[in-house]
Amino acid sequence: MNLAIYLMLAMLAGATWGTSLGFLLNAPRKQASEMKQWLAFAAAMLVVVGCAVFMKTAGELGQLTVGLKASAGAVFLVSFGLAFRRCRVRL
Repeated sequence: MNLAIYLMLAMLAGATWGTSLGFLLNAPRKQASEMKQWLAFAAAMLVVVGCAVFMKTAGELGQLTVGLKASAGAVFLVSFGLAFRRCRVRL
């Protein structure tokens, strides 16, 4: 699998998860309905698990170098943090 595609999938999964978590933590304050909360959770998990499965099956995860796996993890965490920060969570 191409490095750019691998990193793009990690970024997509991190941003989706960060946005969903930010929405779920802000939901009580914004009085979002329970149905919207469940839909946000389900959509985020579908995207994150879908990206993970695709990366595993199409990317021959065992043949990738440790540096590539570490860079994908770092991209995931950075995109998660940026998406989470954008939601301005106030507990």
